[in-house]
Amino acid sequence: MNDNFSIFETKFGENAIISFDLFDTLIEEPFTEHSDLFELMRSDVDKIIGRKNFDFKKVRLLAEKNALKESKNKIIDINDIYSEFQRITQLGNAYVMEIEKLELVFVQKYYQTKPIGKQIYDIAQSLNKKIVILCDTYYPRFVIESILHKHEYRDYQDIFVSSEINQSAKEGSLFTYMSEKLQCSPKYIIHIGDDEIADSANPTRLGFNTLPLFSSLDSYKQTLYYSKIWKPNSENHLLSTRLINGLMAIKFFEMREERPLETDKSIFNNEYHRIGYFGLGPVLLGYTQWILQKSQEDYVKHLYFLSSNGKFLKSAYETLSKHYSQAPTAYELLASSNIETFTNLSKNHELYEILDEDYVNIPIKAYFNEKFRFDVEPYNSLLERYGLNVDSIISKNTNEKQIEAIFDYLKPAIIEKNKNDYDYYSAYLKYQHLPNPDKSAIVDVSNRDNTQVSVSDIVKQKIGGYYLFTFVDMIENVKKQEMPISGYVSNFEEKASFNCLLNFLFESSDNYFSHFNLADKMLNPVFDEKEYTKNTKEAIEEIQKAALQFVIDFEQLYSKNINQLYFSSKQIYSPIFYFLNKDEEGIHFMKGINFSKIDPNSDTIAEIDIKIDSNDAPKIFNQEKNTSILNKIGQLFKDIKKTL
Repeated sequence: MNDNFSIFETKFGENAIISFDLFDTLIEEPFTEHSDLFELMRSDVDKIIGRKNFDFKKVRLLAEKNALKESKNKIIDINDIYSEFQRITQLGNAYVMEIEKLELVFVQKYYQTKPIGKQIYDIAQSLNKKIVILCDTYYPRFVIESILHKHEYRDYQDIFVSSEINQSAKEGSLFTYMSEKLQCSPKYIIHIGDDEIADSANPTRLGFNTLPLFSSLDSYKQTLYYSKIWKPNSENHLLSTRLINGLMAIKFFEMREERPLETDKSIFNNEYHRIGYFGLGPVLLGYTQWILQKSQEDYVKHLYFLSSNGKFLKSAYETLSKHYSQAPTAYELLASSNIETFTNLSKNHELYEILDEDYVNIPIKAYFNEKFRFDVEPYNSLLERYGLNVDSIISKNTNEKQIEAIFDYLKPAIIEKNKNDYDYYSAYLKYQHLPNPDKSAIVDVSNRDNTQVSVSDIVKQKIGGYYLFTFVDMIENVKKQEMPISGYVSNFEEKASFNCLLNFLFESSDNYFSHFNLADKMLNPVFDEKEYTKNTKEAIEEIQKAALQFVIDFEQLYSKNINQLYFSSKQIYSPIFYFLNKDEEGIHFMKGINFSKIDPNSDTIAEIDIKIDSNDAPKIFNQEKNTSILNKIGQLFKDIKKTL
């Protein structure tokens, strides 16, 4: 037996009967308010009564309030509530009975097993104790029995339902009735429950032994995570945000590692799983659902998830898309920054524009590779003809004439190579049903590689774009081509370092797609290896796996209602914004990012790696540059908060 439960063995050994409260003790609902259930019922109620936008929650709560007011002893049952509901609405009896039945179905559907409650219940059973269930509720006995059976609570001696026996735990009379019915003195009965008054103060006053078992929601609301991130604006939370918090409350105290869960000191407990589930998870959920709703509004039929983030996003999309009758067909599209490059380099005039750009102290091999995607190493004799070699460092102000001459010689080969890459990629796009007669759109975190314009240019079809974040310059560039573009969160002035951080959390751990080669009349993708350490790769995968699990858990709970919810980007981005901007864990996380692969003349991060622990290979980087970029990140997050 787990040592953590030895106290229960000791307590149980002194008592003949174990009494369990049901709600928030043995089972719990994934809501921050029970009335969230009534909001979830709303669309079904509209169908029953043939009326749109009927405020069922408001009327249902009023009916309950009036029924309690009319009751002399403040004890009511579900029929009392719906009698008052009928009086208020003047709906026909058949309608009211159907809605009452619907509520009972919803109640049984949404309640979840409370793990610690189940463990304690099993301990009581293993000790061969008599078990009884107390329910201070207006729901009928058959519903309680159905819930207990569903969650495998069996072999109890009796159930005491307040609405059935007209006794109340809140007033204490339910405990007296139970003791008399069982013919057992209160001093031999121990009651376990979550309510400070109904399950602790009242039975203690009557001579019962008690053992408090706090509700997950109350415990969750005491955590640093909730108080710092969700509590400040909780009065403005939409239903979707409350449902997110309801799910988090029942999952928050699940342990995956041996380390203590320091909920009063740490936001994410320094665990990648928790960063993914409680930080990135809501972001992934909201963005994915927005893609589904927006694409249907735009009559899009095909969605192309770019490979850099595509596998992760597409998995979330496929989890939710089953609930949308007109959901576009999803594809994972191999794509990279090379697409824009070889698209431009296949055009003669673009080559000279690139040639005219400035360059300072760069190896000639790197210059031709980065600017023209061309390897000059086999042409060393050509370079020597102009006084250079493959290791030469060049600058425009001293080497311009030499480079122009070398370029003129290599231009046909450069065009041919990039034209081949262009043609191969074009053939690949046809295999992916591009172009097509329907509306299509690309999905990505941001338009950092300008893929939307490049793919549209290749297939000669205007393709839309859906992005987590958009930036003013990319919007202008896309709209010049008369193509639609939409961002879920907001539009920002510049890309800077923020683009990299969010892309890192969404980044695929697979190697980068580069281009296609043709061999034996078959197109074969070529990938560039990512220079992540093993631990970094595992960290990315764990964060994303946990975020995807959050989406799966949410879908399993609220499947029928997902397409009716609206997720406020401002609300659901709170955890990840706090983590990357204010939280000490987030600051530690960012300081662990290696910024060594940064172009000294650029404000953007080309590639990042994180140092997970001391087992990672040491990496040398410019501390001054690292600090400067962290400062830019912090400032950019402040700008983001202003826009939301």
